Amino acid sequence: MKKEPVIVDSSEDDASGKTCQLLPGGFAGTGPNGSFFETPEWVDKTKAPGLTSQEGAVAPPGWWINFATGKFLFFSPNLVWLSIALVDYFIFPYDFQAAKSFQQMDWVIYRFAVNFAITFGYFGFWHCVLYLIGLSERPFHPNRRYKIGKVVHNMWYTFLGVVQYTIWEAIFMHCYATKRLPFMSDEEAFSNPWNITMFCLAAFWVPIYREFHFYFAHRFIHIKAVYKYVHSLHHRNTDIEPFAGLCMHPIEHLYYYSCVGPSLLLFASPFAFMWNGVHLLISPAASHSGWEDHFQSDQYHYLHHRFFECNYGTSSFPFDKMFGTFRDKLKETGTSYRGGSEEKVDDKTAAIHDAKASLASLPDSGFAIYITLNCAVWVLLWFAVQHQYGVNEWNPHYLAFLASAGPVVIAQIMTNMTETAKRSIFYPFHKDGWKTISGHVTISSLVCIGPVYVMVHMLLTNPGDSFYFWLRA
Repeated sequence: MKKEPVIVDSSEDDASGKTCQLLPGGFAGTGPNGSFFETPEWVDKTKAPGLTSQEGAVAPPGWWINFATGKFLFFSPNLVWLSIALVDYFIFPYDFQAAKSFQQMDWVIYRFAVNFAITFGYFGFWHCVLYLIGLSERPFHPNRRYKIGKVVHNMWYTFLGVVQYTIWEAIFMHCYATKRLPFMSDEEAFSNPWNITMFCLAAFWVPIYREFHFYFAHRFIHIKAVYKYVHSLHHRNTDIEPFAGLCMHPIEHLYYYSCVGPSLLLFASPFAFMWNGVHLLISPAASHSGWEDHFQSDQYHYLHHRFFECNYGTSSFPFDKMFGTFRDKLKETGTSYRGGSEEKVDDKTAAIHDAKASLASLPDSGFAIYITLNCAVWVLLWFAVQHQYGVNEWNPHYLAFLASAGPVVIAQIMTNMTETAKRSIFYPFHKDGWKTISGHVTISSLVCIGPVYVMVHMLLTNPGDSFYFWLRA
């Protein structure tokens, strides 16, 4: 599919704003004229897509005000996703009675069906309106060819992402139902003003924590060994489309979904967990569109896929500017990037990577060995839950460590055995200095590895023995 981007002169740009406006500009993630299909206000439409510098638009002075006032929830895509989460919570409520046991799996299948419908319905909408109907006019890649094999590849790993999220959800539901994880019931949540306030505050703190978690988790999976065996799958897409958003290696899904970590430690409504989960499932869709002129269009993240080692966070927070990894526009040179990457980022290299997004060939041996070893750990967890082969008698901390830190340890061992380049194990962040590196590794371990460890331990231990109770002892 080849579509030349629409370039307008300044007089046409001025005239485009003189239309009937139904929504306030920016409300629910709309553009400056209240439309879901227009360029962001900071984009210079006289330039080709991607060539407007984002320097002034990324975490500008006073960026924190929107978060402090709560405006970020209403004047961003968060409002759309929150509406979907509320429908999910109240129309398709959790069945805690059924979740007390894994002997009957009907309740798990039901939750999978709901999650699948929400995810594929939302991703499918954006894929269809942009790539099949053509409601946008400014592609970042003007010579793009539509590859059905690439879309199937991305849909397959998105499907696996829905499967894994449903496993996370089933574990939480089971722990709620068996009192391994106390929670605020709906009756309690709406019984007094304080609890109502706590219920409503989840709508605000979940997206803020998502911003924080995404940056540190994303940098974490770019460390050399983890990138090689895990995150490189997501980066097969250098010219992205919506299903590329959740197209991840299962171990990346594992650390991505660890964003629900606060729900393991806070006394809160299950809605806080579900809202976080819905946000995780559907927020990557439109931001991976590959187009510049629509709701949640994301030049910032498109540059990350095109150039690999830049823009690890989002444009709302200043993390990338703070650590020198911010890239402002779609150019190989003459940008704001100051990171330590040594990768080639020319068009030919990007096209080679993009061609790897296919299921047509068998995976390489390293991929097969790595995924097999990690799957073996989860088979052991299933045996422990089902009280089979005596695995349930193992110390829960051992299995929690294998499930949470095991993927990183395995990736590093395999890299040490196969890597010929003499790069630092912290590449591409090896130039940051030990204070910065140790700080990032510590935070990333706490927010990525920690929640997986706590969740697995909670599942395998007796009610009353989880970290939730340990913190309150």
